[in-house]
Amino acid sequence: MNLLACGLVLLFVVLEFDCIQGQCCDSDNDCPQYNCCVHSVRGRRAIGCGSGTCTRFGAPGEKCHVGHHVTCPCLSGLTCVGTGEFEFPQGEIGVCQRYHYG
Repeated sequence: MNLLACGLVLLFVVLEFDCIQGQCCDSDNDCPQYNCCVHSVRGRRAIGCGSGTCTRFGAPGEKCHVGHHVTCPCLSGLTCVGTGEFEFPQGEIGVCQRYHYG
């Protein structure tokens, strides 16, 4: 019985964390600082969400999509540098990193 109770508590914690990270939004103004409103191209939405989900900006070393049409851009001072790999329909996969021009 204790195992069942622990399992239910763990499930609640995971679902609650996912809801905080994936807050429903219609525009970037609906999201906390360092987040943007991502509109899914596949129609995958959280139950009860409007048109998008709040998602964090990319940090150094994190995966991104060049052009960031379906994800948030990288944090200020970082660039999404393409890896040459592509996902359909998102486009080229990249990594957020400091990019030195020239």
